[in-house]
Amino acid sequence: MTDFFKSAFGIFGNNQNAGPNSMPGPGSLNFSQSPTNDFVGQTIMVGNLRLKVTKLLAEGGYAIVYIVQDISSGQDYALKRIFSADEASNQAIKQEISYLKQLGNHPNVINFIAAACEESQGSRSKEYLILTELCKDQLIDHLRAGLTLPSGQAFNFEQVLQVFYQICRSVQYLHTQEIPIIHRDLKLENFLVSKNNEIKLCDFGSATTIVYEPDNSWSVNKRSLIEDEIAKQTTPMYRAPEMLDLYNNYRIDAQSDIWALGCVLYLLCFNKHPFEDGAKLRIINGKFQIPVTDREFLEFHDLIRLMLNTDPNSRPNINEILFHLENISQSKSIKLGDSLDFLRRTESLLHAPTVTPVQNTQPAAQPGNNWGTSLFKNSSILKTIKDASSKVMDSVQNSINRSDLDLSYMTSRLIVMSCPTEGLESAAFGNNIDLIKEALESRHGRNYRIYNLSNKIYRKEKFAQVIDLGSQLSVARAPPVSLMCKLAANVYKFLSENEKNVCVLNCNDGKVISAIAVCTIMMYFGLIRSVDSCLNFFHVKRDCSVQLSPCQYKYLIDTQKLFATARSEISRPFVTNSNECLLLNVTLVGCPLFNRARNGCTPFVEVYGKEKKIYTNIQDYDLL
Repeated sequence: MTDFFKSAFGIFGNNQNAGPNSMPGPGSLNFSQSPTNDFVGQTIMVGNLRLKVTKLLAEGGYAIVYIVQDISSGQDYALKRIFSADEASNQAIKQEISYLKQLGNHPNVINFIAAACEESQGSRSKEYLILTELCKDQLIDHLRAGLTLPSGQAFNFEQVLQVFYQICRSVQYLHTQEIPIIHRDLKLENFLVSKNNEIKLCDFGSATTIVYEPDNSWSVNKRSLIEDEIAKQTTPMYRAPEMLDLYNNYRIDAQSDIWALGCVLYLLCFNKHPFEDGAKLRIINGKFQIPVTDREFLEFHDLIRLMLNTDPNSRPNINEILFHLENISQSKSIKLGDSLDFLRRTESLLHAPTVTPVQNTQPAAQPGNNWGTSLFKNSSILKTIKDASSKVMDSVQNSINRSDLDLSYMTSRLIVMSCPTEGLESAAFGNNIDLIKEALESRHGRNYRIYNLSNKIYRKEKFAQVIDLGSQLSVARAPPVSLMCKLAANVYKFLSENEKNVCVLNCNDGKVISAIAVCTIMMYFGLIRSVDSCLNFFHVKRDCSVQLSPCQYKYLIDTQKLFATARSEISRPFVTNSNECLLLNVTLVGCPLFNRARNGCTPFVEVYGKEKKIYTNIQDYDLL
């Protein structure tokens, strides 16, 4: 099940957002389960410890991480193996080891054990071995697993406070050294969970004590060189505005870590990053939005805004942040600094035993107006959307990207794309029908079924199977409930027939209607039960922003209740109403101030029935 969560819910901190030199910290588990490697099984000496290499954990362009065992005591450690080919790399690795030695005695920093270096004969390259404590998980994995909970949230307010407090304690230790250390790559992936359920900061490969103070005397070339150096050491979506635009002449120091912490707190609260696309202009201008409907994390809203202030001089320092967190804890009687035992809840999801998919012998449920618990009998997502490995989806998606196709893997067995095109249309909009066929059949043979949710008809004979449903769907209005339930049931039936089968959804642009369909399917399987979590899942996997109309969002809320009723998860059954309704009044909530001085907002109402305007209370737009 661990592999399934990693592929179906790997929506935070994907590799494309990592800095060029980024590598998982040496103490983290569950990165890679590759069973064979030349180094595995060898016996090595690091410091005074004689170790046996037992397992490969993670592998990247700059380092490899293993689990090793002390032969005398049986104690497990994490071993980071780094290869250096030049003097600059040597100095960077030695700097990382130096920081680990200096900081490793703090309860919220990864514990350094020993290090060793070996120079290759006849070559200037060197091999470094860094030994640290072994941690259980990455903190990001707990957020991913939290999406599968009924609440769709890994942590509540109290738990976010406790987690973030330990995160800030680790950063405080860096910033309060005699010469402050700037981590420069603070992100959720670099915080691990120890065996004692404590948060541990790792990966000091980007850390520095250097402070930049640009001024008007700096040349364009100097600014460009510093920007390039910073870009190599940081992750785009966590980069502070002063790192992206040196022409503001802001000092670049430990306050850039405060910006990254603001992103981390936002992510812990809302299960998404404030700057997921890493867009430079959005970061420079501080364009992010706290969900207007959020009431659970109100006490964090002002703190997030302060930490994500584009002026580093206006951000609080780490001591002020900890003081603020301690005040919150005292006012709400929340204990800080204790072991985070609540992490065992999401940990149980991460380390659940893998379930072998079995052939579904039950007849597929036929959707209709009568919904009962029998609909979900044997409806295990592990039987239908079972992901063999997170690497499957990553490698498939990378090959698709090379073909420049608008095709995204939601899971390894559920795909979303925009409409296939031909001729001149293909040249203008991409997604050539022949390239799509080649991409699908090179990966899945003829074991796929396309659901055409657009009003466009293309040549079905090109593909293995195509089912047209688009004639009943509109971008502007909610879809028919019965149609979407039939779609979800048909997807379930097809995936159950053969574990190699995959389903492909397409609408005109692969956005609104596809998002509604994916959310319906996810909630039908019970995989994600929160509408907002479903939409966030689609947003990250598809890498696009989707704006649903109010009626479409209401459809998803009602669908969630409908499926929950079928599973007997709610005490009061939800019943759909297909009768016509009489609209008596409209209440606007949360509108800006409106007045006659033309410096506010004058509201008006338009009512549509099946995309046709049937009422408006405004006759002349100039009157606005």
